Amino acid sequence: MKPSKEDMIVTRKLQKCGQLLGIELLDHIIVGGTNGKMLSFREEKMLNVTGRMDRER
Repeated sequence: MKPSKEDMIVTRKLQKCGQLLGIELLDHIIVGGTNGKMLSFREEKMLNVTGRMDRER
């Protein structure tokens, strides 16, 4: 499973909101509709421990 462009945008917005509120983003999990597949930005190393997005796919 690969995150969509919209998933990446939402993740960036969540990070920015969290920074304003002093809340660290630990993960962003995308769950597929009928197939039940999921993607964890943390597990895919797309998010590091500080909540920054490391890379875009």
